[in-house]
Amino acid sequence: SLCGECVLIETGGICPHTECPKGLLNGPCGGVVDGMCEVAPDNECAWVRIYKRLKGQGRLHLMKKIAPPKDNSIGVRPRNVLLREAARPIQKKR
Repeated sequence: SLCGECVLIETGGICPHTECPKGLLNGPCGGVVDGMCEVAPDNECAWVRIYKRLKGQGRLHLMKKIAPPKDNSIGVRPRNVLLREAARPIQKKR
């Protein structure tokens, strides 16, 4: 998404806003277990992935930066919903 406050350069190309189900911008939540996300246990925590990526790039110092709260009012999103045809009423089955 075009959030207007991109941090990809500081997170090794992994977007914490979209990759973390909680949208955390300053590191993992307290629910990480063995590197796995508490919300989606089959997924590796986005912040664990960011850590590994930055470590591999020799840029772990970027993890010490504190991101300010996200301003959700500046993101780019559709202003109107356009329907191509009028919605039809749902007919009940008898």
